[in-house]
Amino acid sequence: MSRNRLELIRWASAACSLAIVASTLLGRRPEGGWAVLALFGFMLFGPPAALLTLHLHPPKWLRD
Repeated sequence: MSRNRLELIRWASAACSLAIVASTLLGRRPEGGWAVLALFGFMLFGPPAALLTLHLHPPKWLRD
């Protein structure tokens, strides 16, 4: 997969997880099934964004 495509996936995942967090913090707090759905959405979009960030821009101590 090309670096540009991975960057696009990274930014899209980060935007989705940020939107989920912002909607729960700024809007009405979800209750019941909506809270589970928000948690599931965050868990679905958050880790790929974090892992792609580490893959594309590794810290100095993680580089070879």
